Amino acid sequence: MSIPKRLWAIIVLNVAAFCVSLYQTYHFFLVQSGQAAFRSFCTIGATFDCNAVESSPWASLFGHFPLAGFAAGWYAAGLLIAAMAILPAWRRNGLKALLAHSIAALVASIFYLFIMVTQIKLLCLLCLVVDGLNLVYVAVVWSLKRYSNHLNRGPKSQFNSFAIVSVVALVITALGIQGSFSDPNARSLTQADIDYMAAKMAAYPRQSVPSLEGEHPIMGNPTGKITIIKYSDFQCPSCKAGAYTVHPMVQRHPELVRFEWRAFPLDSACNRMVKQKMHPYACEAAKAAFCMNRRGHFKEFYEYLFDHQEQISTELIFEEAQALGVTRDELSACMESDEIKKMLDRDIEDGVVLGVESTPTFFVNGRKIEGAFQTEVWEALIQQIKTMD
Repeated sequence: MSIPKRLWAIIVLNVAAFCVSLYQTYHFFLVQSGQAAFRSFCTIGATFDCNAVESSPWASLFGHFPLAGFAAGWYAAGLLIAAMAILPAWRRNGLKALLAHSIAALVASIFYLFIMVTQIKLLCLLCLVVDGLNLVYVAVVWSLKRYSNHLNRGPKSQFNSFAIVSVVALVITALGIQGSFSDPNARSLTQADIDYMAAKMAAYPRQSVPSLEGEHPIMGNPTGKITIIKYSDFQCPSCKAGAYTVHPMVQRHPELVRFEWRAFPLDSACNRMVKQKMHPYACEAAKAAFCMNRRGHFKEFYEYLFDHQEQISTELIFEEAQALGVTRDELSACMESDEIKKMLDRDIEDGVVLGVESTPTFFVNGRKIEGAFQTEVWEALIQQIKTMD
C-alpha cells in the first residue's frame, strides 16, 4: 500500500513546529539573560510582545527549563513516530499514536492561549504560529482515521516503542538545548540561589529617594505599589542588560510596578564624579531623553537607544528624534535649555547623595541594588517585596 501524502504532511508539520519551538527556546534564553532587544519582528503594537511572554513564569517548567524547549522535544518525538509509521507494519498503530500526540499538543496550545489571554494579557506571535500548526496537525491526522481502519493491526507492544521513542526524543532535545542555548552563568543559579539573592536584597535598608513629581520618565503604573528607580547611562553595557531584564517586569506586572528612569551619565562632560571621558555621548543622550519625555516619546526613544547602543552618536540621537516627530531644531533647543541642564544636574547630585557609584543602580522601594540581574531574580525580588511593603 502506498504511503499517503498526508503522512508526509504530518512529517512536515512536526518539522515546522520543531523549528519554531527551537527558535522560541533560543529567544527564551536571550530574554532571561538580558540579551534580547526590546523589539523584534514579533513585537507588534500593544497586543503582541514575545519578550514579555517569554519572561513570564508560565514560559518555563521545573524552574528553568523553557516550555518551548519541551515543545521542541515533543515535536521531535512526533517526527520520529511519523517516520516509523511510514513502515507498513507500524502504520496503523503509528497513526493512532500520532492522533494522541497531536491532540495532546492541541490541548496544550488551547491551555497556554488561555493563559496568555487571561494571565499574561499579551500574545506571543510565535506561540500562535505553533497553535495554528497544531490545529492543522490534528485535522490531518484525523482525516487519516478511515484510511487507518483498513490497515493490518500491529502488536500492542508497538505503543511501548512509541512511548520510549518519545521519552528519548524529549531527553536528548532537553540536554541539547541546555548545552547549546543557555548561558553558563545562568545555569549556575538554582532556584535556591535565586530565592536567597532576592531575600537578601529585599532585606536591604530603605533610603528616602528624592521625588520630583512629573519631571522623570515613568513606565508602568504611576501609582504602582513597587517603584523601581533606575540611575542609568545609555552607553553603559550593564545598563542595557539591566533594561532588558527589568523591562519585562513592567510588562508582566502592569498594575504593580512603577518604573522611573533617572540620568547618571558616566562622562566628565556633565558628571563631576567622573574624572575622564568615558562615554562621549552619554550626556547628550540623557538630555535628549528628558526632552523626548516632554514630547511623550520617552519609551520609544529609551528602547531605541539601548537597542542601538553600539551605534550611539549625536547624529543617531537626532535621527531617532526626527523619526518620532521631533525636529532637529526643536530637540537641540530643548537640550540646550537651562531647565534641561538643571534636571540633569539634579539627577546626578541626587545620585551622588544616594551613593550611586556605578550604573545601573536601582532603588526598589528605596532599597539600593547595584548591577544587572537575570529576569528570574527580579521576579523573585518583586514577589518578596510585594509581601513585605
